[in-house]
Amino acid sequence: MINSLYIKDFKSIEAYLFELAALNLFVGPNSSGKSSAIQAFLLASDNARSDTAPHKLVCRHMKAPSFKEVRNFVTNAKAYTVKVDEVEMSFTPADDSLTGTTVSQSKGFETRDLNMLAGKVLYLPAARTSELSETRINQDSDSNALGLFGEFVIDYYQNHKDELLPDAVIKDRSSLTFAGQLNYWLKKLTGYSIHVQLDGAEYKVRYVGVGGKEIHPHHVGTGVSFITGVLIAGLASCKDGGLLIVENPEIHLHPSAQADIIDFLAMVAGTGSQVFVETHSDHLFNGVRRLLRENALDEKMTKVFNFRRADNGTSVISTVMLNQYGGIVNDEPGLFDQFDRDLAAIIG
Repeated sequence: MINSLYIKDFKSIEAYLFELAALNLFVGPNSSGKSSAIQAFLLASDNARSDTAPHKLVCRHMKAPSFKEVRNFVTNAKAYTVKVDEVEMSFTPADDSLTGTTVSQSKGFETRDLNMLAGKVLYLPAARTSELSETRINQDSDSNALGLFGEFVIDYYQNHKDELLPDAVIKDRSSLTFAGQLNYWLKKLTGYSIHVQLDGAEYKVRYVGVGGKEIHPHHVGTGVSFITGVLIAGLASCKDGGLLIVENPEIHLHPSAQADIIDFLAMVAGTGSQVFVETHSDHLFNGVRRLLRENALDEKMTKVFNFRRADNGTSVISTVMLNQYGGIVNDEPGLFDQFDRDLAAIIG
């Protein structure tokens, strides 16, 4: 598990040390720096090495940015820094035009951490596709089982659907397999189960509704396909370990399903995996508070980081302190208080 993440002079983030937990929520308004924090970590993951020799920037999880695009514009930074636990990574311009980037490390990553950063970080971006009806066979499943962005979740599911999952993951004891637990959560969140069949070089995906009728993914709500990828990736993390980053898991979901998905993500974090969630959903945030109150989640297992944008465009980041009863110790204006403001306006 990554215990700390320090980011300095990257995009809108001047300097902040994230003391991390198993389940981490990044919350706050649009363009406040949440995605920037995730991108900084992904750059560190993509460029992690076992040695300290400088090298050219590698970008697997995002389009390679020019140095001047991502350095802090307020401080006019000549370098930006990402420190993962004890390894500090420095990103400096490789040319006078400030386009290319050179990466160097204070020391090499240990083998265990390097293996995790290089092969067990799964990123599900907000712009992920909902097209699951015809997905390809993964030709590199040994080293990249689910893809960089979850593009091979169906292939992974089909290859692992009959495998048993750890007991801590089992919610439906009528089927202890990957397929059984996936369909438990799908039915709970959407009312559907899934059926996958190999058709030539592609997989044919259908959702099973009332009366056993199979339905093409085009004819169910978009949220069903979106959440399928999150569930498969989460269960894979429970089985294989690793680090799961999900942007906006609440996309296209009804509020009741949004409240339930945090139960799933907390379960994933409780199996030894590490989970990062960027969200705009008060249902996810309050779901964490509910789990604390129900003693289903220990306060040491979760961290909530609140982002807001200062007048000069930089990020102001704070750690939201929650107690074991779900109470907010250091509440701030704007922290998921829109319901309260609307209610106050309605009742006068």
